[in-house]
Amino acid sequence: MPAWGEVIRGRAQRWGPRMSPRWLDGLQSILDTAQTAAWLAHEGLVPDPMLEDRVAVFEAMARTAESSPGRTVYLEFGVYRGDSLRWWSSRLTSADTRLFGFDTFSGVDAPWTWQTHMADFDVAGHVPQIDDARVEFVEGLFADSLPGFELPDRDRLIVVVDSDIYSSATTVLTWLAPRIRSGDLIYFDEFKFFHDERRAFAEFRDATGRRCSVLAAAEGLRSVAFVAT
Repeated sequence: MPAWGEVIRGRAQRWGPRMSPRWLDGLQSILDTAQTAAWLAHEGLVPDPMLEDRVAVFEAMARTAESSPGRTVYLEFGVYRGDSLRWWSSRLTSADTRLFGFDTFSGVDAPWTWQTHMADFDVAGHVPQIDDARVEFVEGLFADSLPGFELPDRDRLIVVVDSDIYSSATTVLTWLAPRIRSGDLIYFDEFKFFHDERRAFAEFRDATGRRCSVLAAAEGLRSVAFVAT
């Protein structure tokens, strides 16, 4: 990370009590976007072109998945109210597709941004209602639920990481590492945050040697999808 990034972050933390959380989040967002863009450029992973929003990124992923025949397994980490999972349920129409949503559905006692705490995502244990027999929910912390999860046979894997914080993202990617294959798709919903999902992805690549190319990106590098090569 550039030294100036640490300097600005350190000063923001010291000045925090005198600044509004909204102002600090805006500063952090600008800083994280710049650092993530620089990291992607250094790694030769510059997305081109940038798409309008995450739905456009999802569409690019779906078209890629549909370009070759076979069974698809979809894994989503961080379901919240189920908007993304509902979109994918309607978009992936094959009867052979399996879709799994992982979440505590009660939030997590951990900070994320100056304004947001992961406990804000508490939906009081209410699992989203999705009228699709192919959809299954796996409740609990990823660290508890993933060791016993049996990944179904498939020809391709679509993974949506929307866990936001580093610890959750790295738990998912550590589990995924021996299971990922060439052509599988990995999406991050908050990739721009330099010390969270982006950091977990960088460590995943370094630890496994798994190379990935950028498929699509949008919203100032917030939504980024990769193809495993």
